[in-house]
Amino acid sequence: MQLLKLISLLIFLAPFSSANSEELLLERQDFRECEAQTMTALSIARNAMHLKDSKQSMLDVKSTAEFQRATTSEVDEEIARTGSNDHVRFAAKKLFQCSKLAGLPIKEDWQAATFCLARQDILFYLAIDREQGRPEGEADVRIRKRFSNSSKSIYSDPIIDRFVPLVYQVTDNEDEYKLRRYMFETCYLPDEWRAWDKSIQSAKLSAQTINNNEVLERIKAKARVAHPNDHTAQNAVINMELASYVDKQTGNPKLAATILFLGYYMKNTHGVPSVCLEHGVSMVNFPKAFSAANQEVMDVTRVTMDTPGVRDHAMALASPAARRELDRFAEVKNTDIKGACLFLETDAQGMADRMSFAKILPAQYQALLGTK
Repeated sequence: MQLLKLISLLIFLAPFSSANSEELLLERQDFRECEAQTMTALSIARNAMHLKDSKQSMLDVKSTAEFQRATTSEVDEEIARTGSNDHVRFAAKKLFQCSKLAGLPIKEDWQAATFCLARQDILFYLAIDREQGRPEGEADVRIRKRFSNSSKSIYSDPIIDRFVPLVYQVTDNEDEYKLRRYMFETCYLPDEWRAWDKSIQSAKLSAQTINNNEVLERIKAKARVAHPNDHTAQNAVINMELASYVDKQTGNPKLAATILFLGYYMKNTHGVPSVCLEHGVSMVNFPKAFSAANQEVMDVTRVTMDTPGVRDHAMALASPAARRELDRFAEVKNTDIKGACLFLETDAQGMADRMSFAKILPAQYQALLGTK
């Protein structure tokens, strides 16, 4: 799987598997089936109630399965009987019916369910704009205008901020559906989603760490061959090779720059203080100075960082990465890790300025912020 799916689309595009899947609600086959039925019911009801697709036009779809045919007829009957246009309540009803039949431990909270299912409309209309070739910025404006008179708690600016770029990163139907699952589960079943997330991350982290270490070791070896006695030049080679690697994996310079910055930021603001504390050095000045030196980049990438699961995943990788970096820095300074930590803390402002993302990876900085 591409790094795009492993890191940037981190959680919702990750494979739905884990070491302890049997006991997790979100991994149960009967839950998946109920969730799929809910999403199908939502789409059918939306199409019939709001897009005014006829019953016959929906039944004429060759791939229509039995559940879809039955649901199409049920929606048509409900419209004829009640004149309803509440597609989210219809979908919530299907969720609760299926969950009860399957014996799933899912709360029957109509207000929360309709709230969370209504947010699916954001993904639906954004996907239409993307498929029609509209630029991301135009789609952003259009979706805000579409819901300008609707509930601000459901269609909030932070939610739109988060999901517009994610919709525009999706490339196939499988990823589209995983994004829909992600939005619904983190909204309606946040505790269950966190349990699932923790489980898959523990399994994925080991495999990903091994792969990342192999890539890093190859890059470091290349740097040592190119500049055997110049650590500064080695660092420059390593930084640029890593940037090139991530850029090739994503095929998107801005996305690659975001991935690189988040890893770099968490390593220095969380990983370094954590490792240094293990060696008896309390880092106060350096993480503050580093944050200040990179504040403008952090502001640009904050939406990605605040996506559920991303921060936890980045923090899990931060300490191992920081330990390797401090080992390398200690070697350059002819000291140990404690000495390297003391050096960083003593010259916090100077080191933070020299280590700013703009100076370390100027091309990636420009991809995020443009020329200054």
